[in-house]
Amino acid sequence: MFKRKAIWFLIVVVFLLGIIQALRPASVQAAVTQCEYAVELAEKLGLGKGLSADEAISLLTKVGIVPKDGWGCEVVVTLDFLNEIQGLAIIAARKGLIPFSEEHTLAIFASLSRDMDLPSPIRPVFAGSAQPVGTGAGGGAGVASFAVPSPGPPSPPPPPAPPGGEGVASPWK
Repeated sequence: MFKRKAIWFLIVVVFLLGIIQALRPASVQAAVTQCEYAVELAEKLGLGKGLSADEAISLLTKVGIVPKDGWGCEVVVTLDFLNEIQGLAIIAARKGLIPFSEEHTLAIFASLSRDMDLPSPIRPVFAGSAQPVGTGAGGGAGVASFAVPSPGPPSPPPPPAPPGGEGVASPWK
């Protein structure tokens, strides 16, 4: 009798946990630290296998992939961080510091974001280039800008009203 109740209790608990998991919003993600990301990125870039966070950061630093605020092992990865690191990796690819093309480097970042349940970085636009990286446009290694290019010049203002409001129907006359 006791075994039967214990088994039913376990079944109910597992069932409820499954429901809770299924109802959890998709936007709730496990936090990934910058050091965890550094280890995965270094491995994906072929810099080493089974690396510690310190080893990964050291290897990424050697190829110029260092965020402006440094690597933070307690700092959670953000989209801004991903954009910055991707831009630095593209520059490293252009300089031949990593053995991948720009396109392959972008694919590595997209894959890593999927694998780690992170947002995908935005394709960077570099100074001197009118198009995002990987679209065949020129632009050498330069400063990365992650702003979306403007769609064109602003629309002209509407024509001015005729003097004295002549020719304009108005209920106020």
